[in-house]
Amino acid sequence: MKRITFFMMLSFLCVASHAQVNPKMSALFDQLSELGAYHEVVKSRSPHLPAHLTYRTNLYMYEVMPDVEKDRVKRQLAAVRQTLDQLQEVAQESYHYEVHKNGKDSIIYSMNLCADTTDVVKHQNGSHTTFRSNECLNFYYTPWMGGSDMDGMLEYTVTLPDEDKEAAAPYSLTALIDDMARLFKQHNIKPRKSYWQHDREYADSLEKARSNDYIIMINFYNDRKDGDTEATVYTLPEEQKELANQLLVEVSALAQKVAGTPQDFYYRYDDRKSFGKYYLGNVLWCWEPLDSTDPKSYTISAIWDDYGLHFVLAQSRGNFWVPLDWYAVKKSVNGKKTYFKGLEPKK
Repeated sequence: MKRITFFMMLSFLCVASHAQVNPKMSALFDQLSELGAYHEVVKSRSPHLPAHLTYRTNLYMYEVMPDVEKDRVKRQLAAVRQTLDQLQEVAQESYHYEVHKNGKDSIIYSMNLCADTTDVVKHQNGSHTTFRSNECLNFYYTPWMGGSDMDGMLEYTVTLPDEDKEAAAPYSLTALIDDMARLFKQHNIKPRKSYWQHDREYADSLEKARSNDYIIMINFYNDRKDGDTEATVYTLPEEQKELANQLLVEVSALAQKVAGTPQDFYYRYDDRKSFGKYYLGNVLWCWEPLDSTDPKSYTISAIWDDYGLHFVLAQSRGNFWVPLDWYAVKKSVNGKKTYFKGLEPKK
């Protein structure tokens, strides 16, 4: 049943025939899900290029974990290694590195699984190679910051068939924004507006000071450094978590319509099913080409924190920065802030 669910997910993302997903990888995804591994499925596309579907899962091993959790991660790692060892035999090109020293493991796999080798890009990351091709995978499992905790990630990517531009008219960002506004209005959830702005000089000063005043600092357009963002936030209290999760499914379905029709901008769509605690998880991220004269981006994110469960809709010009205390901030201009009433910092 799990495997059917995975293939149904691919179909829902309007994409791949079953033959495009390696059956061994499909079986591995199912097994990792059963073992409780966190995963995400992302559809991304650049203008005038085919879309890609990426399955990503993380493996973490912390010293403070209970033994039962450590055993679960060990089973996840064993499942990954067994499958990747088998795929090495049929890969067009593969690399496998391992170092075991002083009780620490460093394990890296990288493979091109596509028979068509005319469109393959190899990157050299230190001592090892990673691939980008029409079907590829990359995996690492290494000590975190040289310590005893372990950090790992498996990423498997397939290129999707060319979109039929005559099949459907694009679902525009304007239509998406209007539909989401109607959705929240149906549940009497009122929006709250915020504005965050920074200029080049302020960006330079933060870079020198290594400031931690922002939870997100996405510098798409490094030659200009400045940016301003108009954010619309919809918030539900924690006791309405069931409704929030229902709305997240509906918002994700609306965002998928953007990814399901031809577009002339870059986008990344995450098939997000739940809120991350203290984590601003993207549902949709759209941005214009880097050489645009007035570059804009648009994001839909979901986060669960001490104030409730939030949907953050952000329209930006230039680079996208989010203040650390974003929920309380009504306006931020180069670090000078005004706050919503009742959310002012305690003195």
